[in-house]
Amino acid sequence: MKIKIVSVLLFLSTIVTSQEKLTQKTIITSNIIELEALGLDTVTIENSKDESLEVILVDKNPNSHTILMDDNESLTKVKFKLDFNFKNDVFRKYITERLERAEVLLKVPKNKTLVIYGETVGINSKGYKGNIDIFIDRGNVNLNEVKGNVQVKLFIGNVSASLNNNTNIDIESKKGAIYINDKKVDSLEYPKKEKALYTFQVNSIKANVRVKVL
Repeated sequence: MKIKIVSVLLFLSTIVTSQEKLTQKTIITSNIIELEALGLDTVTIENSKDESLEVILVDKNPNSHTILMDDNESLTKVKFKLDFNFKNDVFRKYITERLERAEVLLKVPKNKTLVIYGETVGINSKGYKGNIDIFIDRGNVNLNEVKGNVQVKLFIGNVSASLNNNTNIDIESKKGAIYINDKKVDSLEYPKKEKALYTFQVNSIKANVRVKVL
């Protein structure tokens, strides 16, 4: 029994110190992309240079994830399968928590709608020129300069963004702090624009939201 325990710990030491990069790229015709971010640490969004959707998975534990992509004319779905199975229940939870560690870079064609579902995950958009909908339990969401419609729903975390002046802003965080141009506001009463270029919506219970209006 002691020999088995030592073997498992040595195995864990080996996989934690290595990583693997997986890439999948395909031309898509759909306007909506759904990403299931379960088991991911972070998701980074960039603009693609063409009509291809590229998914780059940096897997901190080699051979533990597989990229699954389902593409049709109306919807493209992306998710990740955890391939590792361990038969000893004593170590299953301990090992799984360390295997579900991966980062994803998405290179998305412009003018699409990207929908992200997840539990605990960090999301970083590098000026994506399209719409982003985010539905997570908790995490830090850094949208940088927003160039499309945005909807963020989360329970707890932090949300930051830089917005075009011609944006309709709707932020609600029942127990979180809201800052507009570094000024804390108790409630958001931002004038609605009849011909706004974008809409920016955040709905949360405990998230802190920081917005800069350019």
